[in-house]
Amino acid sequence: MTNANRTKRGLMEEPSCGLCINTEETTEHILRCCPQAIQVWESIMPGMLRANHKRSFVDWLDAGQAGCGGLARNEKGDWVAGFTHGIGSCSAESAEAWALLRGIQLAQTLGNVKACFESDSKRIVDAFS
Repeated sequence: MTNANRTKRGLMEEPSCGLCINTEETTEHILRCCPQAIQVWESIMPGMLRANHKRSFVDWLDAGQAGCGGLARNEKGDWVAGFTHGIGSCSAESAEAWALLRGIQLAQTLGNVKACFESDSKRIVDAFS
């Protein structure tokens, strides 16, 4: 949930982005306009924002390019490591599968014997459960 939505629901007093301070944290800001988001997109799909900067936000989201990312946390919930991976054109389910694969690879790199993986795709979870 964005800070703008939290403010509308009375959960916060200020809708500002925690990184940009004076900019309202909307979905579009988080995904496309925040300098941190721009950095992430440029790392996984170089040039994608520049090539699509004139598109509406909805058209931009539906540009057909996919990427995935994930993170590893320790037993206390602290961030340990993360990854991003540019995929290109694929379905949402394929992107979820790529995220799981890259997550498994990250766990192996970190030397984890036990790991818990989460996904938004019930089909991917069921396939590996």
